[in-house]
Amino acid sequence: MAIQLRLIGRLSRVPLSTVVRGGVNLSKCPRIATVRTLSSLTAPRTAALRSQWLGSQPSLILRATFASKSSTQSSVKNIAVEEQALLAEAEKAKGQQQQQQQQQQQDGQAKKEKTEYPERLMIYHAGTGKTTFLGTLRFATLLLFAGFGLVLTPHYLKSGAPLQYPLASLACGLIPLLYVGYFTTPFVTFVHLRLPPYARWSTPILQRFAKSAPPNTQVDITTLSLTGTPRHSSMMLSDLRPTKQRFGMVNFERDTKGLNEKRKWWRWRAVGKFNIQEGNEKNCRAGWVWKDVAEGIRTRAKVGAGGGGGGKGGVGNGRKTGQ
Repeated sequence: MAIQLRLIGRLSRVPLSTVVRGGVNLSKCPRIATVRTLSSLTAPRTAALRSQWLGSQPSLILRATFASKSSTQSSVKNIAVEEQALLAEAEKAKGQQQQQQQQQQQDGQAKKEKTEYPERLMIYHAGTGKTTFLGTLRFATLLLFAGFGLVLTPHYLKSGAPLQYPLASLACGLIPLLYVGYFTTPFVTFVHLRLPPYARWSTPILQRFAKSAPPNTQVDITTLSLTGTPRHSSMMLSDLRPTKQRFGMVNFERDTKGLNEKRKWWRWRAVGKFNIQEGNEKNCRAGWVWKDVAEGIRTRAKVGAGGGGGGKGGVGNGRKTGQ
């Protein structure tokens, strides 16, 4: 009977692992907590069965004891598997965290090595409002000329109207187109400066470079075409020289004779007149660079060192975007 009691006593006790492995508290696992709850609920029932069947059914008690022992062993195996799974998840999470830290360190080093200024630095911006207005105005005058000169004027000629009517119609379309084109063609919207690698690291270095920029430094100037689209012209600083033309609407120019000779007759002529207005340097981050660059251009023009032709030193030819 003593042997039977010891066997029955094992039925009410389910060994549970509360060991902390790999930084994971297994006692807080939801599945293990469920096993403990079921064990506490089945303990009174096990005691009742023991008192009821203790004297009359020893064989059944032994069978129940062995069954409980086998189920307990399977529960222990399940808990061990659960522990291994939790440990594997903890190790995996730790590895992912280490990888993220390494990636963050690499990104931080890359940011430190990144230069402060780009290779093609914008040093002048005329303003979005002015650029949009002039582009729209040029396109509107083109449509106006198409309406008066290509539609209304032929209609007057075919209808046999007096000569003054087709002439007036042609003048209404042609005069605005020529006037707007004459005064807005030199308008510069952007100026970009090509920086050498050493001048891109910090602002003090860029300041020293801007004050003593070499004549062979490349500069890209963007103007407006006949249809209001951007037109880019690339040249050296030595190609530009200060001037005053078209009632003050042109303050910089370059020699485009050599470039135009190399072009085919059907291509646009190279842009040689530029209107870079003062006071628009605030519209971009590095607008102060243009002041120093423009001062260097004027200084070279005074001493006679920057009077070379644009056709020899220029690296661009006033190409239109999209062509």
